[in-house]
Amino acid sequence: MSAAPAPVTAEAVRAAIDRAEQLGRADGTIEQLHAVAGELRGHIRVLLPVAQAEADGLWKGGVEWYTLVSRLGGVRRAVDADQEPSGLLAAHVRVQLLSRDCRWLLDEFGTALVAGDTGREADRGAGRGAGRGAGRGADGSGQRGADRGAGR
Repeated sequence: MSAAPAPVTAEAVRAAIDRAEQLGRADGTIEQLHAVAGELRGHIRVLLPVAQAEADGLWKGGVEWYTLVSRLGGVRRAVDADQEPSGLLAAHVRVQLLSRDCRWLLDEFGTALVAGDTGREADRGAGRGAGRGAGRGADGSGQRGADRGAGR
C-alpha cells in the first residue's frame, strides 16, 4: 500500500509560484520549466474542486457565476493540455500562465489550504465568498443585486 500524499499547504503553493517567477527571470532549462509546470498543475488540480464548489453555490445564470465558470473552464483546459511545449519560449509562457492561474486560485479559494487541508474536504463556505455572505443575497436566495431581475 502506498502512503497518502502529503497535504498541500498554501506555503507549498506559494513556493511553487515563486520558483516559476524566478525561472521567468532567469535562463531556466526546458527540463526545469517542465518540472515547475507539473508542480503548478498539481496544485491547480487540488484548488479547482474548491473553486468549483464555490461556483456551484452561486445562482446559475448570474454574471458572477458566468465569469467564474468561464475562468475555471480556461484554467481547466490549460491544466489538461496533453503536450508540453517543445520550445523554450513556449515553455516559459506556459509556466507564467500556470503561475498566474495558480496564484489566482490560491488568492481567491486558498483558505482551505491555510490549515493544511487538501481542498477535498474543504468547507464550501470558505474561500471567495467567506465573509461576504457566501454568495447569497440579502434574502438568502443566492441572487445578488441586478441578478434578481424580473423573468430571470
